[in-house]
This record gives sequence, structure tokens and C-alpha cells, in this order.
Amino acid sequence: MKLFFIFILNLVHQYGCKIAISEIEAAEYACYKEVNLKPQDVPTLANFDKVNEDTENYRKIFGCIFTKMGIIDAQEKIISEGVDNLAETLSKTASDPVKQIIIESFQPCKNITGENAGDTGLQFKNCIRTAALKFRENLLSRNSI
Repeated sequence: MKLFFIFILNLVHQYGCKIAISEIEAAEYACYKEVNLKPQDVPTLANFDKVNEDTENYRKIFGCIFTKMGIIDAQEKIISEGVDNLAETLSKTASDPVKQIIIESFQPCKNITGENAGDTGLQFKNCIRTAALKFRENLLSRNSI
């Protein structure tokens, strides 16, 4: 089964970064149970080629995953430190220039405000999709210098 962060992990792994994904997996699987969904209910969960459809199922799963990961708080708002922790986790074994690009790419995601956890979670997922694309763009531009 594809995991939620497969796209980001592939980008990060492409550049020699290795991270443990047990926390991400644990949040994903716990949320399927908690919000009473199956992977087939959110078929494009790990598809970062496009923005996910805005459906109740996606809102439920993303709100849950990011809450469990400490990115969305009890008031259903983004926790800046949670975003920093995710960027740090994804960049843990990266070289300094790559690490900095990852961290910079996630900064806009701290400014998301949603109406509830599901809305915030869906917006955050789409923001990290954009962050991953920006990461790739920044890395390619720095490598071409």
C-alpha cells in the first residue's frame, strides 16, 4: 500500500536522505480505524501528482493524520513547531544545503488556516505537495549553478 508521504520520501531519498517512517505509518493506520475509512476510500492519498479532491473522506484522514503527528492542534490550527519537526525529520540525514532547502520549502505551510481540522489537514497536504515541488525546483536550480 502506498503511504501518505511517498512522494516526499521519494524526493528526499533521491538525494541520499534516509528517515524512519514509523510515526507516519502509525498515524495513517490509526486514522483509518479512528475515522472508519479504508485505504480504498481515499485512493489518491499518496498521489502527489495532483491536488487531492476535496471530499469528506480526505478531510477526515488528513485532519486525523496531521493531528496525530502534532501538526494540527486541539483548536484545529497549524502548530509551527510541528511543521518544523516534520521538515527536520525529513531532512535528518540530508547534507546541509539539501536540509536547508527542505526546511525553506515547508515554511509557507505554517500559515495555513482552515475552518476545522479536516480543512486544515487537506490544505496542509496540498501545501506539502507544493513544498515538495518547490524543494525539487530549488535543488535543481542550486545544482545548475
